[in-house]
Amino acid sequence: MSRRVATTLVLAMLQACDHGGGGAKLDGLYRVDRVATDVMGCDQDVDQPIDPPFLVFRTATSAGRTFYAYDGCPDDTGVGCRELGGAIGGFDEPIDGGWLGTASSAAGVDGDCLLGYTEKTALLDDEIVTGLTIERHAYVQEHVTDAPCTTDEAARRAAALPCVAHDLAHATKL
Repeated sequence: MSRRVATTLVLAMLQACDHGGGGAKLDGLYRVDRVATDVMGCDQDVDQPIDPPFLVFRTATSAGRTFYAYDGCPDDTGVGCRELGGAIGGFDEPIDGGWLGTASSAAGVDGDCLLGYTEKTALLDDEIVTGLTIERHAYVQEHVTDAPCTTDEAARRAAALPCVAHDLAHATKL
């Protein structure tokens, strides 16, 4: 392979790795405009008080992986913020228009297991360039008897598990 072809391939791979090669750039300060949640399922969201009123999204790297971490802020200065999602709880997979974060859990033993799976997305609004929608679904199934009690099994079942909670937030980039 020629040096020029190799250089072109390396540059293409580095470009693909920049923010995961497809995820939108979420960096910045956002004002939270709406928060809604359903703690009993996934189809009856109820508006909630907005706390924190501002979010800061930033890229970070851990164990060689780039992800989006986010902090909740008391005001639009971006000072005095507290971490809400980092290496655990952040968004680590680029998707069209945004980023995805997932986590799976398993507790118990084979034959009587609780499987859990959480999926959340941070998506830029196509129609409003400054709009951001953050959404989280939590799925849980108790007393699983037909499969191994592992996080891999929880991830395999994912959204096929019963949905037990949903959170939604709309924010505007400042």
